[in-house]
Amino acid sequence: MSTHYLEKMIELFRAGEISGLIATECASNGFDVRFIRLIVKHGVTKTVAEDDQRGGREKWAYENLAETDPDHKPSKKEQRTEKEVISLASTKDCHRGFLARHNNDTTSSATSFTCSNCCDHHPGFNLSHYLPGLKDSDSDAESDSPPHKPPRYRPLRARATLEDAIHSWTKMTHQEDPILKTFPRDWILSDNAISRLAREKAQFFQIPRDVTDFLEEDNDWHSRYALEVLTVVRVHDMARRKTTRTRRSSDDSEEE
Repeated sequence: MSTHYLEKMIELFRAGEISGLIATECASNGFDVRFIRLIVKHGVTKTVAEDDQRGGREKWAYENLAETDPDHKPSKKEQRTEKEVISLASTKDCHRGFLARHNNDTTSSATSFTCSNCCDHHPGFNLSHYLPGLKDSDSDAESDSPPHKPPRYRPLRARATLEDAIHSWTKMTHQEDPILKTFPRDWILSDNAISRLAREKAQFFQIPRDVTDFLEEDNDWHSRYALEVLTVVRVHDMARRKTTRTRRSSDDSEEE
């Protein structure tokens, strides 16, 4: 992914235009976003400091002592960090309280929080309050049918018609440009690029820059073709939705 794409996703998240963000540990350092309701941590960190940082608190000062003080000797707390990570992962107590005790932080802010729960160990915590799409484990166990998973890519039939539409646009654009006609048609879009575009779901491309970043094209290609390609995709999808609605209405009329 390009730097521009990553920065755009972060700005959309900060602005509240997207409700969730999946990120690596790089987002736990210097990534300041207010009003986050839920942080889901995946896996166990190497140190308690890293776990603390994932939740939005600063790293311990002693982590950098070895760099600033050559005579610094690791304290017992530093030496037992790995063991403490295991304790943190297995504790049933409040995580914020655990971290406060670990850091010898007796200030009131160490255990205060602004949301309804600071971690999943508080009485009454229910993940479905934050993620309404989740079902209770009991109801999942009773269900015989597997959970529905939304398709990752565009349906095969839709891919074929979209590929045809993009090929037609590429051919027309190539023929209408007297200079471009002297070069191969795939200078605009290769067959592989067209297949990749047709495979992705419609929601993947919201603005012309999404198309450019997805195909890893340069700014010159972006200024010439990105908007036109996005328009082809949108016109195709609108026509397909209209056809689907018409077919459904016709089927309903026949049943009546």
